[in-house]
This record gives sequence, structure tokens and C-alpha cells, in this order.
Amino acid sequence: YLAAFIGFQTATLLLFLFVARRILDDSGATALIALLAFPAVWWNFGLGQNAFLTAALFGAATLLVDRRPGLAGLCFGALCYKPHFALLVPLALGIGGHWRAFLAAACTAATLVLVSLALLGWGTWQAFFAAAGTSHTMYESGRILFNGFVSPFGAIRLLGGSIGVAYAGQGVFTLAAAMVVAIVWRRRLSPATRNAVLASATLLAVPLSLLYDMMLGAVAGCWLLRGASREPLQTWEKTALAMIYAAMLDSRGLAEKVSVPVNTICALVLFG
Repeated sequence: YLAAFIGFQTATLLLFLFVARRILDDSGATALIALLAFPAVWWNFGLGQNAFLTAALFGAATLLVDRRPGLAGLCFGALCYKPHFALLVPLALGIGGHWRAFLAAACTAATLVLVSLALLGWGTWQAFFAAAGTSHTMYESGRILFNGFVSPFGAIRLLGGSIGVAYAGQGVFTLAAAMVVAIVWRRRLSPATRNAVLASATLLAVPLSLLYDMMLGAVAGCWLLRGASREPLQTWEKTALAMIYAAMLDSRGLAEKVSVPVNTICALVLFG
């Protein structure tokens, strides 16, 4: 187990670093140190999650969507192992007219599903649907601590809101995020702006995003900094990014002490 754990985490971290440095267009040591020091990196290691792979696939797809739409679609389609993080992808690709990437993503996801059926049989999918059908009770109950949530759903539950209110609030944020993505991709703004919006909006649009999923926030941050090479960031924007970075050092512990959804605030500021 330990060898598999170290192997998987190291390989996917290297993949993420390769993609992130390509987005930044910066292969210097300073960028590498900043990426490795990003707090979500260590949360992902500590909790044994797959957020490096998710961020690498998502980041690579955004990097390729204009130049190599087929490969971009393949990367987006491969996210089907964690499908909720592709929630806004069809909207962005469709409304932006990236139909080759849209089709490639759909074909990739369908192919992976068919391959899994051929290799593992229908019983595995039955077990998956059975587990998925009851998983919401786990996340609604607080057994996975709400102070570790990034999503508005978790923030509202942390602040004492009922399950119904939390889902309603999440719905509002999901619609708002989708609207902004639609506007930005429809207007075909710069790749840096489009991709930063899509990555940051995704964190808020899904009801289940946890602190290690802020690796997707790193993708958004990299695109913001890439865009700054053409349109420099204002002082308040640099300050906001620095404060997000610092708050993530122990966002779960800080949220527990002050009963404030630190992770969600970070995601909202990033999206803003």
C-alpha cells in the first residue's frame, strides 16, 4: 500500500507541476517552489486524494482547448472518474463553439465506461450506483466535517443552516457560476480569463468540493497570473491572491475555531 500511495501521489504531482508550469509559461525555480508550497498540495498528500490528477487533467484541457481540441476533449472526458468537476465543461465548450472538444470529451467518457463494463462487468456499476445513491447522507450529516468543505453547501451547513437551505443556497451559487461561465465563454474573452473563470466557478458550482480540491483553484490562479503578463494585476488583486494562499495553510482548523467557512470564502474571492 505504501509503495502504491507514494507512487501514485508522486506521479500525479509531477504531472500537475508540468501542466501548471506550462500554464504559467514559467519554468523557473521560484514558480516551482510556490507551486510545491501551495497548502492544498500537502492536504492532498495528507488525506491521500486524487486532486493532483484532477487538476492536471483539467489544467491540460484548458491549455489545449484552443490549439488541440481533440486532446483537450480527451482530458476533459477522462475526468469522468470524478464527473461532478466536469459540470460546467459542456456549457463552456458548447456555448463557446468548441464542438470538437465537446465531442472528444463525450466519446472519451463513453469509451472509458464501456471499457470498464467489458473488464469488470455490470456488477461493479451496480455497486457504484448503490453507493452513490446513499452517499449524500454522509455529506449532509457532518460526519465529513463541514469546516473542510469548499462548496457553498458546506459553508451554509457550517453556519447552522438546514439541509434544505443549504441545497437552495447551493443552487443559487451554481446558477450564478454557470451564468458567468456562459457569458465569459460566449464573449470569447482571452484564454486566461475564460479558463480561470471555468476552474474557479467549478469549485463553487458543485455541492461536494473539499479543501484538497482547491488544487483546481491553483489552476485558476495560474491562469490569472498568466493573464497578468498582458494585463497586470492590480494591487488589491495581488493582495487577495496572497491572502487566499496564506489562509489555506490551515483553513480547516481556522474554520473550526471561528466557525467561518474559510475555504468557501477563499473560493469566492478567487472567483471574484
